[in-house]
Amino acid sequence: MLSGARSREFGRRKEPHRIIIAHGDVVQDFVVRPWIMSSLAFLGVAFSVLYLSATAYLVFRDEIITFSRSEQAQMQSEYEDRIAQLRSQIDRIASRQMLDQQALQSHVQTLMQKQADFEAYSSVLEPIITKARKAGCPFAPS
Repeated sequence: MLSGARSREFGRRKEPHRIIIAHGDVVQDFVVRPWIMSSLAFLGVAFSVLYLSATAYLVFRDEIITFSRSEQAQMQSEYEDRIAQLRSQIDRIASRQMLDQQALQSHVQTLMQKQADFEAYSSVLEPIITKARKAGCPFAPS
């Protein structure tokens, strides 16, 4: 019966773990509870993860910065190319507009010359038409 009671309790501790420190006449003992140990283990693991991630960041930081700068340089190059394309379009449109304006001005000059010629003909023909009407030739008013 005693062996049955011992086998059920084998490996089970009812008392908490104790740490005893003796230095000369001074003896100190500490009780270590399981939740304190698990909290310390969790904090240790968390600290280790944070430490390793900070170390990895410092190691790979230069690569991250280089990658970021290369992306920025590529974007800047693309923007500059786009700006150059837009400027060339503006230049083409401006030159086309200038050619159209010159063509329009020459056309207006031609029309103004024709108008001046018609006015000159009109001033020459007006006295002749007036004399013809007085002479009895009927002309329809224009």
